[in-house]
Amino acid sequence: MKTLLKYLTLVVANPFLLLAGALAVPITWAAFPDALPAVALGVFVWTIIVAVGYWCVSHIDQMRAWPWLLSGVVFAGIVAWLAPHQIGVLVWSLSKLGLGAYLGYWIDRSVFHYARPGMLFDIANSLARQDQTQGAQAMRHQASLATLRRVGIMAAAILALGLGV
Repeated sequence: MKTLLKYLTLVVANPFLLLAGALAVPITWAAFPDALPAVALGVFVWTIIVAVGYWCVSHIDQMRAWPWLLSGVVFAGIVAWLAPHQIGVLVWSLSKLGLGAYLGYWIDRSVFHYARPGMLFDIANSLARQDQTQGAQAMRHQASLATLRRVGIMAAAILALGLGV
């Protein structure tokens, strides 16, 4: 219970999450126009979801991109409110694109486990602290190339799933 209260405090302190919570209120109101308690229930559920998201971010390495997931869910709710007949197409498209990004990231991590961009930037920073400027510069160049490689693999996976499957 103490941990849940800690994450609820983080939700209240984060302006991005408060804005997203403010967007959740009209979506909930649109779904249940005659019931004001439904709006309060929607805000409560939203707060719990974000608190669980904070918990996942602090405990699970794979949930690094949760703000993008959260904004996607919020905007999907807006589309559902404005054009409910399009929600099936939106969910299908978003699921393919999200799965492509996830697969591309993990394909890069598993195939190039020895050359992760973050790891290479850390090596470059340690070389710079040891006053080995040429080695640090070369390692930063390699880290930048590794970042571009990851972007290319992710883009290919997104395009493959978005266009073909």
